[in-house]
Amino acid sequence: ASLITTVSEPLAEKLQQRNTAPVKVLMNGYDPALFNPSAKLNKSRKSFRIVYCGGFFGGGDPTIFLDGLDLLVSRDSELSLFIETWFYGKSSDCIGSYITERPCKALIKSGGYLSHGDCLRKQAEAQVVFLVSHRSKGIVTGKLFEYLNSGSPILSVPGDDDITDRIIEETKTGVVCRDKEEVCEQLLRWLKEWKTNPSLKLSTDKDLVSRYSRKEQTGELASMLDKLVR
Repeated sequence: ASLITTVSEPLAEKLQQRNTAPVKVLMNGYDPALFNPSAKLNKSRKSFRIVYCGGFFGGGDPTIFLDGLDLLVSRDSELSLFIETWFYGKSSDCIGSYITERPCKALIKSGGYLSHGDCLRKQAEAQVVFLVSHRSKGIVTGKLFEYLNSGSPILSVPGDDDITDRIIEETKTGVVCRDKEEVCEQLLRWLKEWKTNPSLKLSTDKDLVSRYSRKEQTGELASMLDKLVR
């Protein structure tokens, strides 16, 4: 090959050790044209909605997040009644097996399968979008990039100590919680803020987020190809 592309810097480092061709990073991203801006205005004042879209893979599961919800129920059962945690897609089929005997069971909703467009709308209407992060070095789910542009804070659990954590931190689009205590405390802070403002405040770095748009990525790929054919 004249050029190799991959989706993260850690994977690029591995590939470069095995190949003589240059290796460039071209990450997954989001298409702004697929997002409906008005959806971000439809934040519920009656329920605090946490949304998860997709399945659980790569050894990741929602156990720590659910432990945090259980802790929240025990600490503030009255405030917890406002929470609705919606699982859409493959996760809605299996989430029941995780919550059989849990105190937070009443807070969990299965939304079934949705079109891609409807999933994006649910993310934008949520107070919080939940991400199950896993610790495989260099692996970052494409869902993260849609979450970045949703306008809803990302709750990443338990973090990956790698690229996912870095992207969320640099773009200022959410928080990483390592254990059930951190999940509980963060949700309590957001719940108290939501009581006065249904759209939680975010100090998002929009310029950094825009770097992950398909337009920017296409520009990067075009530049790579231009250099090759010269």
